[in-house]
Formats: sequence, C-alpha cells, structure tokens
Amino acid sequence: MSIEEKYKVQSMYNFDSNNCNPQAREVYQTQIALSNKVEDIIVTRRNIDIVTTHLIPHISRILNEVLQNNPINAKIICDYIIAEQNEINIKESTKETKIKKISHLSKYFHHQKTFHDMTKDDILDYLNSLRKSSTVDPNHKSIGTWNARQMLF
Repeated sequence: MSIEEKYKVQSMYNFDSNNCNPQAREVYQTQIALSNKVEDIIVTRRNIDIVTTHLIPHISRILNEVLQNNPINAKIICDYIIAEQNEINIKESTKETKIKKISHLSKYFHHQKTFHDMTKDDILDYLNSLRKSSTVDPNHKSIGTWNARQMLF
C-alpha cells in the first residue's frame, strides 16, 4: 500500500473514537497495522540490499530467510549493521560474520522469538548448544566459537 493510499484509508475511517462503532475502529486499526507492516517489510528489503551490496549472495539469502520468517529480527539485524557501518565503518568481512552469527541465533529458535523477547538464558541455551565434548573436539575449537559469539551477543 502506497503512502497516499494509507492516508486515504486513514481519512476514510477518520472518526471520533467516542462516537464510532467497535467494528469500524477494528477495521481502521487493522488496515493501519497491515499498511505499516507492508511498509516496514519494503524498508527492510531495501536495507537488506544496502547492507549486502558488496557481500556474497549467500548473505542476502540468509537475511531474506530471516525476513520471511521473522521480519522484526531482520529489521533489527539491518538496523544494527547500518548503525555499525555509520558509526565505526566496519569491514565487509565483519558485516558478513555478524549477519551470519546473529541470523543463526534467530534460526536456533526457529525464528519464533524476536531478539527483544530473548533473555539471557535463551542466549546461553544457544551458546551451550555449540559446546562439544573433548572426544568430539580434542582441540577445543568449540570454546573459541562460544567465546566469539558470546562477545558478539
């Protein structure tokens, strides 16, 4: 829905909340919520394109998968990467790593939890899933992975 259409819908259903029937209010709120979601997804898609411009196509696919399953998490990832780009001018390889690792966190919870809803215990649960026994990982590389991701989160 274009911005113009959104305002037409708003003006069509512009009403005094005291004198309006509940069904009209619900229709109005639903249409505004849907239009905002559609606009948010379009903006997030644009941000994914901006963030992944110089990265391998796989990274764009990862972010689009997050967008498809949990648009809020995709928006958070893009906002975070754009902020880091603007504030400290991170390298492309750093962007790639951060996008992959943060997306893995969302995927671990099957994209059902937003980053806002995740608790310290949720993140520790994810990090502990990365641990491997000494027999499987005699060089203890999983400890390095755990530490690196813990610092990122």
